[in-house]
Amino acid sequence: MKLRTVLGTGSMVLFAGCSLPVVDSETTSSDGTTSTDAEGTVLENCPLESTAWPCYRGNMAQTGRNHVSVEPPYDDTTIFEFSEPLSIPQRSTRVTPGVAVTEDAVCLTTLDWDHEPLAVDPTDGRLLWRFNHVLREQDEPIRTSEFQHTSTPLAVCDSVILQTKDRRCRIDILDGSTVWEDTTSIRGGALIGNRDTIYHPDSLCRIDPQTGSLDGCVHDSESGILYGFAVSDDYIVASSGYGAGRVIAYNTADWSLEWKEPTPSGIRGGPTIHNGRAFVSISQGTKALSIREAQLRAYDLETGTERWQTSVPDTVGAPSHDEDGTVYLPHTDDVVHGYDETDGEQVWSANIEDSLEDFVGDPSTCYPPLITDETMILAGRDGIVIVDRDDGSHRWSAAQTIVGAPAVTADGLFLATRDGVTVVR
Repeated sequence: MKLRTVLGTGSMVLFAGCSLPVVDSETTSSDGTTSTDAEGTVLENCPLESTAWPCYRGNMAQTGRNHVSVEPPYDDTTIFEFSEPLSIPQRSTRVTPGVAVTEDAVCLTTLDWDHEPLAVDPTDGRLLWRFNHVLREQDEPIRTSEFQHTSTPLAVCDSVILQTKDRRCRIDILDGSTVWEDTTSIRGGALIGNRDTIYHPDSLCRIDPQTGSLDGCVHDSESGILYGFAVSDDYIVASSGYGAGRVIAYNTADWSLEWKEPTPSGIRGGPTIHNGRAFVSISQGTKALSIREAQLRAYDLETGTERWQTSVPDTVGAPSHDEDGTVYLPHTDDVVHGYDETDGEQVWSANIEDSLEDFVGDPSTCYPPLITDETMILAGRDGIVIVDRDDGSHRWSAAQTIVGAPAVTADGLFLATRDGVTVVR
């Protein structure tokens, strides 16, 4: 697979695990918009200010740092194999494992109760460290269920931040040494952010990636479990609830509640934010609820006013959007549909005869689409498909038992599978 990186585009692309390039903080410009590497080359694609990181959502980070072009020919290679296949529970869970990729390592988490996070070399798959070894060196006790709630790791420059059932820690991604560790009661959920600020969805707190200190923890007990959230410069928008759901917005400056809107049915995954609006995917209701078909709704980011709603029958999962203002949802029959963010009108569909189930297995396991500059990547429990964004045609697909959110970087498309780590290049 050929990949092309274009710097300074200002467009938004989705990255699972929020992988960032290695940058020395001492070489960052005073306005935070550019950085330089060890050779003095200006890295215009690694701004630190939040304006350059317009939205974090679910396990994905939508960034303006570059475009990645995923082009044929495609070659998938397993670079690391487990000694025995993982025993992944088939029940649904709100914790999504996956991979985070840096320049020097791939960090992998799973939902296997006894399988710890680990890091491997992205080129040859050489094992760099296992989290069990890190804990043993510190004489830390390891519980049997330590890793059953370990979400997608967060790569921040030359480190990775892990949230297990019992602890949160920052680890040097090359040698496995611990930078800091926190064993407070804040557990579960994915960590989302950049090297400047990290967010924790279940308690809506900010975390300093340098020290691990917490800031601004709030929790809305009436809203139940938070399934995902998106962060813009000024607002956090969270989704919650089985049955009737809620969309909740907080001010990131003082964590005050800005607005809260009920939904007639549960919300699928996290929201997404673009151009001053928050978009949520609402599941099909039951006979006891007024809603009969799934819906896509848009809310004004400042006021919570509903701008539009549209029926999206046969869609699944959480939305993604591109830089052109199209919101995408996986579709059971047509693989993926696109909707205009201004009015909700359907404007795009994949042009593929096969159904989503033919590629990913159970459609309900499909992750939000990963958007690159020319393709769209959809992955689920039993496979992956790459769709051409221009004409909607099928580019490539493969049957894989995928156990975590994929990550696309300038070095390839990385997959966590039941057998190990696979890269598509």
